[in-house]
Amino acid sequence: MECRFVSRGMSNHTTARTTQASRSTHRPQGLTTSQQEGLTRLKAFLAIKRQVNHVAGISPRPIPLIVGPSGAGKTTLVRHFAQSEGLEMMDFCSATWLPSGAHGTPTVTTIRKFVEKNDAGILFIDELDKFSASQDYYRSVQQEVYALTDGRVSSFEGWTPEIQKKFREDFFIVGAGTWQRLFKKQTKPGRLNLDGQDSIPEELLMRFNAMMIVFDPPTPDYFRERFLELHKALRVALPSPERLTKLVDRAVASKKNNRAIEAYLSYLLEKNYRAGNPLLGIPRSNWDDPIAI
Repeated sequence: MECRFVSRGMSNHTTARTTQASRSTHRPQGLTTSQQEGLTRLKAFLAIKRQVNHVAGISPRPIPLIVGPSGAGKTTLVRHFAQSEGLEMMDFCSATWLPSGAHGTPTVTTIRKFVEKNDAGILFIDELDKFSASQDYYRSVQQEVYALTDGRVSSFEGWTPEIQKKFREDFFIVGAGTWQRLFKKQTKPGRLNLDGQDSIPEELLMRFNAMMIVFDPPTPDYFRERFLELHKALRVALPSPERLTKLVDRAVASKKNNRAIEAYLSYLLEKNYRAGNPLLGIPRSNWDDPIAI
């Protein structure tokens, strides 16, 4: 399932991306177990935001926080989610966030224009683990992120009462971060130990739903299935059991997660190219004599 990235007139300094998504009713393919569960939970959070204001005087906080190792597919999940809901998505990370007062168009202004142009949408804020750095720059960014999650946007330039109301009611925030060290102490799938100095800052946790969406690192079986899928999709001879085991062991040891699968796809494509075959596979007429890998 592919998403198109469409420029929305960003400045040279702010390189946020928007994803124009079309509604899809079929189940996304190629997601890990963690992603499938995460997709279900994102849909639940969105439904809560749209339908529940408060219960017995208590208001829910339907702002999900996705936590997972680098390359686990957090961004992929949110893109699938945006596409399945037919919503446009804008995403930012620590490297692309431009705080107010810096040279160029502030990110909060870019977000305001995104809200003005769309009836509803998803704001995906990634790399929240990097926003907690002690430098003044990151502290300014952190305070703007907190203001957005809290709905306190009246102090931002150009945010009229109408835009503020529209943002709070019709735009869905999703946060994500890596916090790699938490996974070194992980003892149970889907659970993280949040004790200790390497944990997620309490000030940040308070802005998101307490029930985090946790992405576990891909299992050997997942890598094995995906490698075989690539061979079949490209019509390339399947690797021997011994070679497949080595590929899986290398992928697990690399800790690159889904990026290890992307790297292997590039390897297979280059192999096809060097053999003088079409990049996307050998024509069926030659299927009896596929190239060996």
